Amino acid sequence: MVRGDDGFGSLLKASNYLSLISGFFEQLATIYTLGAMLEIGLDLLYMQKTVRGYSGEFKDNFRENAHTTWASIGDNSDQRDHKRMARLAATVVGLFLLVLAVAVLCKACDGYALYNQGSLNGSETGVEANVDGLDFAVIVDRYIAAIHTARELTASFDFCVWILVLLLMGLVCSIVNQARLEINNSSLNATFLLLAATLLCLARFTWHLFYNIMWLLPSSSSGAPIWFDAVDPVLNAWLFFVALVLLHAVVTSPICGP
Repeated sequence: MVRGDDGFGSLLKASNYLSLISGFFEQLATIYTLGAMLEIGLDLLYMQKTVRGYSGEFKDNFRENAHTTWASIGDNSDQRDHKRMARLAATVVGLFLLVLAVAVLCKACDGYALYNQGSLNGSETGVEANVDGLDFAVIVDRYIAAIHTARELTASFDFCVWILVLLLMGLVCSIVNQARLEINNSSLNATFLLLAATLLCLARFTWHLFYNIMWLLPSSSSGAPIWFDAVDPVLNAWLFFVALVLLHAVVTSPICGP
């Protein structure tokens, strides 16, 4: 632990808390992205089923101008009911993930507060006999326990998201499987863009699980290897960024409207 009253100690504290806050917003972005992918997937799936049930003239018009023709139908009662149920389920799952994300943030902040509370006092021994009435060893034990709990909560969040992405992959594969000649090129392009975005999210959280199992959770772990800092930005940040770009291309495609 480092002394917190000098410039370097203050900078380190700010860096730690900034890292925690950025991780929290990353988890929020993940929750929102999963909801958006579900909404897009359900729209494409319902579109395919609806177009398949219409006459040949409607299909011809759909191939020529998908967005205008689809907008002329509007949502029927079945579609609204299905979307309402899916959104309700997604809201419940999203709230659960939000609780996990908040728990990670609170527990990690608690751990770093203990870390700062037990900072070195610059004495020759390098430790304090007690801090605010607590023995230094007790503070260290509480700090380690808080950080370990935060790591377990983080791993739980990543595992839940990985399972959800697998379920989304099943939905998207069903959409791709049902793509037939009656669906125009714009719909096919949107479907494959959604599939690519889902694959990238699956690869990203598979990497998260690998990191959790190899380095985050084991108590005997000495930390990630040196090469981790070069690989993680690609498999985490860049995959997420490319997935967001693909989702943006889906929602701005002719099938969804400008």
